[in-house]
Amino acid sequence: MSMKFPNSGDYASATQTFNFMNTLGTLTVWLKAPTTTTAALAEITGTFTQYLYVAYPGTGDVSYVDGTGFVNYGSGGFSTSTWIHVALRRSSNTVLNIMINGSTTGTDAVDHSSDTSGVVELGSLSVASGASLCQCRMWNTNLSDAEITTEMNSATHVKTANLFADWPMANGTDTSDASGNGYTLTLNGTPTTDSGNPSQGISAAQEYPAMFASLLSGGIVGVNHLRT
Repeated sequence: MSMKFPNSGDYASATQTFNFMNTLGTLTVWLKAPTTTTAALAEITGTFTQYLYVAYPGTGDVSYVDGTGFVNYGSGGFSTSTWIHVALRRSSNTVLNIMINGSTTGTDAVDHSSDTSGVVELGSLSVASGASLCQCRMWNTNLSDAEITTEMNSATHVKTANLFADWPMANGTDTSDASGNGYTLTLNGTPTTDSGNPSQGISAAQEYPAMFASLLSGGIVGVNHLRT
């Protein structure tokens, strides 16, 4: 399952700031949108607010907007109601790559050395996108192509070094941070649960955290018995 944002103003936010413009960083997320309506699905505020757009002006693209202008960096690769994996990778002040399903599709070459860190927001930020998101992960470093592909194919994060946050968003109320840093999300509006998820799935521990917490606290013997 995953988190769905049916209405404008349905979003999840983290109070911790993340510098994604003048230092190394990587953001990865699985997303699915039902229409080609222009919709900002992720933003990081700062001196220049950065956006991740689906269907940037209705073109069927997944795009990155750097805050200095609404510029489509030519990503493409969007199909309605289909799960796609998006990665934004900042490797210097002037180089940011956008990757769709593990392939680099666009580059932002604007100098952002004077920008500041900002708060992360995920969901229907401007219009009622009806989009679903899950497995949003952020690192304070630039992951390699191979590392991004590994993360794309894993229901839980693999790279722990420099991990800033890992938000499974496994259902409409899942605000947990699986990184261990405690950066839980705050829900705004009325996000709901999408019964679907990417082909590599959501781990059972993410989808049913209360059940696993109960097993760990009092049901270990029973679980071990089932495995023998």
